[in-house]
Amino acid sequence: MTRVTQAHIDARVGAIRNAARTVFARRGIEGATMSEIAAEAGLSTGAIYRYFQGKDDLIAAAFAEGRERTRQAFEKARATSGGMLEAIIEAGRLSLAEMMDHETVCLDLECALGSARAGGAIGEQTRAFREYTIDLVEGLVAAAQEAGELPPELDARGLSIVLNALVLGLGLLELEMGGRVDAEETLALLVRLVATPRSGTA
Repeated sequence: MTRVTQAHIDARVGAIRNAARTVFARRGIEGATMSEIAAEAGLSTGAIYRYFQGKDDLIAAAFAEGRERTRQAFEKARATSGGMLEAIIEAGRLSLAEMMDHETVCLDLECALGSARAGGAIGEQTRAFREYTIDLVEGLVAAAQEAGELPPELDARGLSIVLNALVLGLGLLELEMGGRVDAEETLALLVRLVATPRSGTA
């Protein structure tokens, strides 16, 4: 009997997860079926159920992968930047690079729409992911305040929410306008404006 290695299992799970992202982005999360995901992955529907219990399980796996990618991006931004303000800009740049991917933008929009229409697992996962990214950015903002790179009176969570909304909005504009928006420079501009001392406060 052929022994199935962990590497084979991991590769199969990754292929199914990638296929789910593609089908979710193309057909919508609510409209996608397990048979369509199986076809995209080049597998039988039964084969998918060996690894995932159903669509909700696939949704959870996709969000878990997204959280891990986001965590790695923020760690990279902290490690490679010269200061916390630069780390905020770099984290935003890395997030924007992912948002510039057509499939990722479509999937984000589908998650938002699915959450608004149906709630349930989609809504819970979407809210949890947004809270996660807001918390990560808030941590960077607070660190920048401690380092004296941002005003101490600034609402760290409020700025985090604004920056998250900006990244999402820029991704949508990029999708609609096809590259005619300099998303990275727009993000950097906002961060620098916030960091600039106001007249009479320097």
